[in-house]
Amino acid sequence: MASQLEIPVQEVQRRLGADNPWWRAGGGIDREEAAWPRRAYFPHFCRLASETRVRRAVVLIGPRRVGKTVMLKHFIQALLDDGLEGIRVLYVSLDTPLYSGRSLESLVRLFMDVHHHAVPGRDSHY
Repeated sequence: MASQLEIPVQEVQRRLGADNPWWRAGGGIDREEAAWPRRAYFPHFCRLASETRVRRAVVLIGPRRVGKTVMLKHFIQALLDDGLEGIRVLYVSLDTPLYSGRSLESLVRLFMDVHHHAVPGRDSHY
């Protein structure tokens, strides 16, 4: 039985949809953010983040309000512009209070379930 304090999964799905406008046909990142200048190291970040032959994470760190989120969204737009289908991209800010108490893994699984993505090397029923 779910706790009265637990946020319903439908609310989490709604928020994920709002945070990922590219899931809707023709959607992309916010126009204002898209117009912001690219950082000098943006091409280097894109190259690292796009490399899929090496199984590793790319960590983007820095102080608050220096443009990390904007750079991530610019990268998402670059992927979309290169033809990647929007429903293949998940953006999650774990600072979002609605996601409190949920693991990153649970949010990724929810995303995969909603968009019917198979889990590589696993049965899709978790």
